Amino acid sequence: MQIFVQFIDVFLQSNFQKIIEKFSAIDLILPTLPGEAELPCRTFVHPDSPASGAHWMKGSISFDKIKLTNNQLDQNGHIIVNSMHRYLPRIHLVRHADEDDENEIGNKKDSITVTFEETAFIAVTAYQNHRVGLIQSK
Repeated sequence: MQIFVQFIDVFLQSNFQKIIEKFSAIDLILPTLPGEAELPCRTFVHPDSPASGAHWMKGSISFDKIKLTNNQLDQNGHIIVNSMHRYLPRIHLVRHADEDDENEIGNKKDSITVTFEETAFIAVTAYQNHRVGLIQSK
């Protein structure tokens, strides 16, 4: 029986800098600015991992327990993001090594990574719309 581990990380796509004023709707997409601290790459392993392929195929898979933070000193294992940066979540499925398995795990045929552009997001720390803030606080 094949056993798999499933996990998620977020990939930095770009940095958004306001070019007019604070409340402008016009953004300029820039690469990460020089001098910005490189954030640690953290992953969130699905709580059901490791599990059989049959387990992963029997229903939907949710990563609803994942936590994001902008605190670069976070000690809770949350995924760290910078405000005003665009991120794309990546889902990884990796074949788990059996004790009897002599093949090296981690090569390309033992893993797959998928992304869905619809899940891209821009990290923010303040909401300009009070209704969004109310939803977030619930």
